Amino acid sequence: MSIDRKPRTEQRWRDIIKDCQESGQSIRSYCLRRGISEGAFHYWRKKLPHQSEPRLRQTMTPTFAPVI
Repeated sequence: MSIDRKPRTEQRWRDIIKDCQESGQSIRSYCLRRGISEGAFHYWRKKLPHQSEPRLRQTMTPTFAPVI
């Protein structure tokens, strides 16, 4: 029987990334103090969608300036 660990792993890394951001420490310092691979941290930070970044508005209307 195979257990799907992907959701648990992704959530774990979301928590780690969030904790690092809230700690105020550099990524290097945060990873060293917690025994986390800095390479793995960067991998997961790029792989996971950024929840804290604002999304672009879906209904943006272009604005034009008159050319004189």
